[in-house]
Amino acid sequence: MSYLKRIRVLSFLALSLLALALLCGCTPRQKGAATQGFYATGKGAFSVGINPPLALASTGVLLGNVPADVIVGPQATFTYALFTDSREGQVTRHVHAIFSELPRDLWRWEMESWARPESLSYEQRNAGGRFWTIQIMPVTAGTDWFSALWQVNGRSTPDFWLAKRWSARPESEIRIVVEYREPAPLCMQERLIAADTARRTDRNAPTLRGRTLRTDCEQDIEEFSRRADAAVDLNGLEQLPESPLQMLTARPAFSPDMGRLVGRAEYVDPLPSAPR
Repeated sequence: MSYLKRIRVLSFLALSLLALALLCGCTPRQKGAATQGFYATGKGAFSVGINPPLALASTGVLLGNVPADVIVGPQATFTYALFTDSREGQVTRHVHAIFSELPRDLWRWEMESWARPESLSYEQRNAGGRFWTIQIMPVTAGTDWFSALWQVNGRSTPDFWLAKRWSARPESEIRIVVEYREPAPLCMQERLIAADTARRTDRNAPTLRGRTLRTDCEQDIEEFSRRADAAVDLNGLEQLPESPLQMLTARPAFSPDMGRLVGRAEYVDPLPSAPR
């Protein structure tokens, strides 16, 4: 083989290897919903299973503005899946899952080291290879994006939910949230109505303290928590689908409240330039 021909062959092989490396390096992360679960591949990979009779009702991707520790916060992706066990009437069981990603290098999700003010309980544990923060809390439907999603698609919701929320931060810029909901039990309805009325009439009204909702409701909360644990499998899906499911649904006219649904962001100072 001549010298020039060897150069051409070597150049072709080098370009082919470079193209292959670029192709592998640019393969997009796969995120999506299965009939009984939600998953993402690549960095921060995870999957959660949602047990029957709950099944997928809606999934989609959008952007949301994230509250932060500086005046102008970032936007984050908001990939969601929504599950229920009924197809008409009022929604009485609901699970949603969220995969949200901030711009890398400049932003990270705040750690959830303390319970939210409205939380009835707070714990942390490992499951499915992830470290989860778990909270039980009330949710007011009137200001909730997922309740609006149901309503704009012809379903009614309770005025107040009780939610069990699992959240994890597999990478500093990635947050995963899974939340199981049912209508808030009757034993806490009066207090929820009073707190919501106070908030509507006085913007400076004290924040509802979730632990106050436990009075006379311990058994209801424990039974709710057991049903939530039975509905969500943090150990993941046995097999990922070949491609994400896509379902067409109407969406609320307003954006998700990223601070409430996902969390707050922190600005990360870029590394200083090396001295010359």
